[in-house]
Amino acid sequence: MNPQDITQIITNLGFPIVCCLALGYFVWKFANKLNNDSTSRENRLMDYFDKQNTVLTTMSNNMEKMSTTLDGMNQRLTVVESKMEDKVQAN
Repeated sequence: MNPQDITQIITNLGFPIVCCLALGYFVWKFANKLNNDSTSRENRLMDYFDKQNTVLTTMSNNMEKMSTTLDGMNQRLTVVESKMEDKVQAN
């Protein structure tokens, strides 16, 4: 828009109405930008949560494997201890 068009619009509609329309347009554009930024931020956050969820699942699986391994080691240690106690008592 050139200055003559703006002057013509103000002459036809009046300054307060043109200012209200301009302000309304500004608010509408600003609200859309905020909405788009929020959506983008939420998408990045959800991607981050998905990655963290994958890491936590992997850690949980590893901890379960470690628990199983430790239980097996504990059972073998108990067997070794009982054999040692039997040998000590036999002597």
